[in-house]
Amino acid sequence: MPDYSCYITIKNTLDCSLTFINDGAEHGSWEINPPNIIGAHTTSSQFQLKDHLGLNGSAGWVRYRVDLADAPDNASKPIVYVYFADPTGENDNEFEANATIKDGQFAQACYLFAFSNTDFPKRDHPLTGS
Repeated sequence: MPDYSCYITIKNTLDCSLTFINDGAEHGSWEINPPNIIGAHTTSSQFQLKDHLGLNGSAGWVRYRVDLADAPDNASKPIVYVYFADPTGENDNEFEANATIKDGQFAQACYLFAFSNTDFPKRDHPLTGS
């Protein structure tokens, strides 16, 4: 039976660390939790959102605060959001990232950062992305 889990690493190329805020599992459960801190110029350990047997596969997200030294407080620091999914059936795998200028439901997009991801399998399983 195919593995519909998501295996994720995050490469931080910034001069500051990323601090974990929260995560969510739309489908599946955390087999390996996301790291609490991703240091400057380091790659995180791999974390895993494991699929449950059934029709959904796995889908989830993580959010990290960008710990810029010149931000006056944590509420003013940008937030990085990473979404990933390895669905069953005819749907493609998903892996994307974006940032907002601060935390909050209506926070504006932040364009200070460039995001790239490795080529990830659109249909193969499991989803492995960084």
